[in-house]
Amino acid sequence: MDNISTYSLICLSVSLKTISQKELGRFTFNNLNETLASFSNDSFIKECVIIQKCNCVEVYARLDDDSKVDQLIRRWQSNSRFSK
Repeated sequence: MDNISTYSLICLSVSLKTISQKELGRFTFNNLNETLASFSNDSFIKECVIIQKCNCVEVYARLDDDSKVDQLIRRWQSNSRFSK
């Protein structure tokens, strides 16, 4: 039990239940392959799954520290149409 590591599993999500179609479009990723590569270059992101459908965008990430959620959000913004 001494070698147990703890990580935070974070889910960030936007959907048509909470925002309009136009607003949802701003949160979609321009290029999923580039986004996943970008996310994998961040040492605080241990694992990541992105689900992008017509009615929602979700990011599930295992972080080494839950205080890094703001960095994850900024990474999302920089890889999406949100930054445009």
